[in-house]
This record gives sequence, structure tokens and C-alpha cells, in this order.
Amino acid sequence: TGYLADDTPIRIELTTRKQAKTESLTNTPVTGTVSFTKVNNWDIALPGAVFTLTDQTTGSDLVLTETSNGSGVVTFSDVPFGVYELEEITAPDNHELSPTKYSLEIDSSGVLITGWDEEIVNQIKGGGITVTLTDADTGLPLSDITFKVFDSSSRNRSTGMTNSSGVVVFSGLMVGETYRIVQTIPAGYYPTAEHSITVALEQNYNISWYDYPIAASIEINKVDSQNASKKLQGVSFGLYLAGDPDTLLETGLTDVNGKLVFRNLELTLKGPATSSLAPILDELEYIVKELATITGYNLNTSPYNVTLTDRTEEAALTVTNVPVAGGGDKPPKPPVEPPKPPVEPPNPPDEPKPPPKPVIGEPVFPITKDHIWYIQGYPDGTIRPNGDITREEVAMVFWRLSISPDKNDPVASLSYPDVKPGRWSYQAITYLSSVGVLLGYPSGDFLPKNPITRGELAAILSRIYVLELEGTNLFSDIAGHWAVDYIDNVSVVGWMQGYPNGLFRPQNKTTRAEFCTAINRMLSRKLAKEDADDKLNIFSDLKKADWGYQEIIEAAYTHDYERATIDDYERWTKIYPKD
Repeated sequence: TGYLADDTPIRIELTTRKQAKTESLTNTPVTGTVSFTKVNNWDIALPGAVFTLTDQTTGSDLVLTETSNGSGVVTFSDVPFGVYELEEITAPDNHELSPTKYSLEIDSSGVLITGWDEEIVNQIKGGGITVTLTDADTGLPLSDITFKVFDSSSRNRSTGMTNSSGVVVFSGLMVGETYRIVQTIPAGYYPTAEHSITVALEQNYNISWYDYPIAASIEINKVDSQNASKKLQGVSFGLYLAGDPDTLLETGLTDVNGKLVFRNLELTLKGPATSSLAPILDELEYIVKELATITGYNLNTSPYNVTLTDRTEEAALTVTNVPVAGGGDKPPKPPVEPPKPPVEPPNPPDEPKPPPKPVIGEPVFPITKDHIWYIQGYPDGTIRPNGDITREEVAMVFWRLSISPDKNDPVASLSYPDVKPGRWSYQAITYLSSVGVLLGYPSGDFLPKNPITRGELAAILSRIYVLELEGTNLFSDIAGHWAVDYIDNVSVVGWMQGYPNGLFRPQNKTTRAEFCTAINRMLSRKLAKEDADDKLNIFSDLKKADWGYQEIIEAAYTHDYERATIDDYERWTKIYPKD
């Protein structure tokens, strides 16, 4: 048993001279093949698993060793007849060792006999991903929002929904795999590229996820009721929330084309600050009222209700005025300003006077006066106008704008534990820290990947020009904030503004569109929206109707220009390719 029969005839001749003859005969041992596939509990083939096959015959010391190949297949060839024990001695990377020892037999015919399936499964060493979802404006959690986790082969490995704290946890994910986390976009929020995140998982990964409310707009076109081609300039309008019709949010005058646009409007109403949950509404209703008209026309007293949703984030309405009898065809008179509030009596002598407008001197490092590009898109063709801009990206912008010969000499003594030589932003961060524009945190770290807040950006802009102004709390939410003086400074000079509800939101992440707007204002770079040619827009996620569209175009190109005064819009005369 265990050998192949040799049926070859052997001729033996006996003679009287030799009565005995010796012949050597051999038999070939029976052998078989042991083969199986190594997979994990996601049914993915696993290379790199090492197995031993030990002969259980008494006195035998035969031990064979094989490793699973790229397809997860383990093959033992030419295994002699006998009973064996199969054991995994090394697990594939990021997997648990299989604890089971398997018995098998190569029978007398060389056939493999097993009592188990020809697959051996390893359990994944589970890692986890925790997503915390908040409203980027209010910081409140967003609940009941669905997230899905896809692996590198685009298979959906897990689906979950945020709880009342805005948290969803995905566990049991394979360590070492790369995942995409995809969100179902809530009503009233922008579908930005940040809603797909690729995560190279180590053990556990925490993602702070921010959704940005859609900034909507209402366009008013003011015309003569008897002649729609006659545009009415200088008519005053006010904007109100339908739920609070007595609180004036914003005012404006129609321009020479009879047009007025209220921009950057919210279309989702958030829960109060005391709420643990931010309700998401898919629409918000505004009221537009005419406050004052121009000479020769009757005031239009009809309120106009405009409902904005995530499907109609831009609304336009035409408002007509009836001419006063005999007055509609007269030459237009200068526009009438809206009524001014009554003059307050002078402040008592012991009350402080309003602070003076800060004087803008020279920057603490030389900045180019040329209009060079300072922001660019991502490899996927997007610019992400409503996405975050990180602290190191901000450092690179100012480093790019600097014309100091010292900017290429990093100051090693000013490095941070988390900003090592060789990092792409190392020179920029150390240089701008050396001139006092950028500062680290009390821990000593710089945290280069952190999104920059509106308060931090205000501080940086103020430090560049050493603006000095006593804090006056120009916004209702900055009292006591560490950046209150900086915020007042940049607000007074017009580089950064608050929101229609009187808030500045200093802890909000600065969007890329907001960042470009602030830098362009600081550098007096002004491009009219109608002059931002559509052909210049190479970004797949940027639309001309977007808030900050022209600011991003201005920032993305190096160009020559001409204009009469620094307060006028530019007319581009030449565009240079990026170096």
C-alpha cells in the first residue's frame, strides 16, 4: 500500500553452472497534490499566507511548507501517500491567524481526501471609521444623513446613518484598504467634492465632516409698468424673512440697469443654539419690499414673497412702478436715496467716540504688485469654491505673493514638530512665521492640515499690514473672542465682511471663495463678474452664478490689466500661462 505496482516482466535465466541469481526491483511511491484557496471574510483572495503540511505517520519527520500566491492559492505538489495535518503559521497582512488545524489524507491511489471545503478563511483585523457631520455655519450636528463606504474595487462595504449627535460609525473594515466615504447630500446644502473622501485606513480614522449651506440669491429687475424696456435706477428695496417680517436683513439700490441682487442668502433654517439637533428644511421664504422709489413714480407697496430651495437657489423677479400722471416720460431725475434714520443726539462727553479708520501702511514683507495667480484647482478638475482651505495652503498663497529674497531660506529655528523639512509647505510656513504673520498653537504644533477659520484669516490679514484699532465689537458674536480686534480691523478696511444677520462667525471654516475675495480686496484686485469670461472658467464645479465666481477667476490667472483708478474694475489686456 502506498506504492505503484510495477508490472514490467523480468527475465531470469538459471543454468547448471549458477544456481542463484539476484535482481533489484523498485516501486514508485504514490503521491498526490494538496491545493486550496485562501480568502478573507469579504471573499477576497489573500496572498502571503504560510502553511505547513506535517506527516502524521509514526516516525516520520516530513514537514512541507508553502505560501499562497497572488490569487490566494496554496499548492503542495508530490505529497506522498499518508495522513497529514495542515496548519497556518503566518497570516496574510492585516488578518487574523486561522486557529484551525486541518486533517487530510493522500490515499493509496494518490487522491486527496479532506473533510473540509477547499477554502480557508481569515478574519479581517477590523479597523474603523467614525464620521462626525456638522453644519459649517452653525456647528450644529446633522442627523439622519446616509453615508456609504466603498472599497478600492468600488464595492459598497458598509452603509450607515448619522445619529442625533451627527455621528456614524463604520467598524470591521479591512486594515490597509483604501476607502471612499460618500454622503447623501442633505436638502439645502452644496454637493461639494469634499463629500467623497479617500481614507488610507490604519486602525481607526476619525473624519470631521462639514456641510455648507447653499448660498442663494434673489435678483430684482425694476422697470416702468408702461414700458418694460425702461430700467429704473436708484429704487430702494429691503429684504426680510417671511417668518420675521419686521426685521430688516439687508437693503440695496437698483443699478443703472434697474437691477439689484441680494447675494449669499441662506435657504436652510437652523435650529436654535440650545438645540442638540439642527432641523433641515428644504426651503426658506423671503419677502422683498420696496422702501423708496424715484421721482416721477408711485411707490410699489406690494410685498413680494420669494421661496428659495436647493432646487431653485437663484430667484429673479420683475417689479414695476406706475408713473405719476404726466411724470413717467419726463427725463429721469437723480436717484433718490432711501430714507435715512433720524440723527441721534451727540454722544455724551464721557462716552467714547467711534474709533478712527485704521491707516494701512506697508506690509511686513514685500508683496508683488503684479496680478499673479495664487490659487489653482485640484487634479480632478475642480476648484471647490465652498470647500475648506487649509493653514498650509494659506501659507503657500502668501509665500507665492511675496517678493522677498529671504523667502527661499527656511528658518530652522522656527520650525514646528509637525512641519518637517521636505514638507511641500515647509519653506512657506517657516518664512511667514519668521515675519510674524503665522503663529502656531500653544501645544507648539502648527497643524498644517487644519482648515483655517474666519477669525484666523482676519488675524493674518491684520498682521500683514499691522492694522491697529481698538476692539469695537462690530458683530454680535465676536465679543470676548481672541480675534475681536483683528476682525474689527479687516471689517473696517473692507477686506472681510459679516453675514446679513449681523454675525461674523469667527470659528467657521473659511471657504476658498471667501478666501479669494478677502485677498483680492486686500490687494485691490477687482474684476467685474460680467468681465470674467466663461472661457476662463476651466473648473468643472464653478458656475458663473456662484458667489465669488469672479474672485476665483481673478486669483487663478496671471494677467496684465489697465484701469483708470485703483477703485475701478480691471480690463485684462494679456493672460500668461502658468509657470
